[in-house]
Amino acid sequence: MTILWDHIFSKFVHAKKRKKISDNKKVLINITMTQIVKGVIEFAPSSNPGCVRKSWISDAMSIFENMGIATQKRRDSFVIIYGKHNKPTTDWIIERIEHLGYDTARARHRGTSRGDTRMDDFT
Repeated sequence: MTILWDHIFSKFVHAKKRKKISDNKKVLINITMTQIVKGVIEFAPSSNPGCVRKSWISDAMSIFENMGIATQKRRDSFVIIYGKHNKPTTDWIIERIEHLGYDTARARHRGTSRGDTRMDDFT
């Protein structure tokens, strides 16, 4: 989910708008599942670029919907309410989803706020 927020969704916000986003201001992003999958594949291990499963992304998007920051427009497209937060993204996401009752113990145990964003670092 951190990769989606920091590296995929942010690409769909024009650089000028990104600089103007404050804690209170949000930007709506229209994005398709195909665009998300293509973006995530860039973070897959070079030895296994086909490891990205669409079901993982669907699960993440469902959680973003439950968090109130994504809405599914059609079967294959979403509107994201994108904005800045004042914590490392992984910590921010974990705190938000803990309020929804998800078990985040494994993520907390592994540590958060890591600079590495490659998928193989999290397996």
